[in-house]
Amino acid sequence: MRTIRLLIIGLLFASGPLYGMSLGVGLSSAHAGRPVAALHAGVPLGKMMLTAITAGVATEAYYHSAYQSNLLFWQKWGSPFYGDVYGGFGVGAFYMKKALLVGEEEVEDIDQGYGPAFRVEARLFSTLFFAVEFTMALGPATVAGGWGQMGTMSLGILL
Repeated sequence: MRTIRLLIIGLLFASGPLYGMSLGVGLSSAHAGRPVAALHAGVPLGKMMLTAITAGVATEAYYHSAYQSNLLFWQKWGSPFYGDVYGGFGVGAFYMKKALLVGEEEVEDIDQGYGPAFRVEARLFSTLFFAVEFTMALGPATVAGGWGQMGTMSLGILL
């Protein structure tokens, strides 16, 4: 907990490289429709955006953790009446681990994927954002007509 407090204090007093960084919370599709909180961070890299998202849940019966990262070509799409709209396309990857706890044993399942990614972000009042981000995984399931995927909706602040 102390590490998290130090990180937040450091981010509040940081300047320069963190200008334009986004921090938010939201929901992830990794948990099959269950509302599980996700943490989101995005760092602008010139005309690109690097994002990292984590979500997870743990109970006495099971746990499920999900991680996603995307590198996107980033640009401003327009300025409707409520603020600016940004968007980007690029590549992304995700890793999910879930396990059912049966007595002393764990029955694990690991899912991972990489492939095309996109993000659409509405910046409200120049300090708040609402974003939808999605990674579609390529792999053996694609040949059979299925996609592995991880999507996230988040609401947060711009530093």
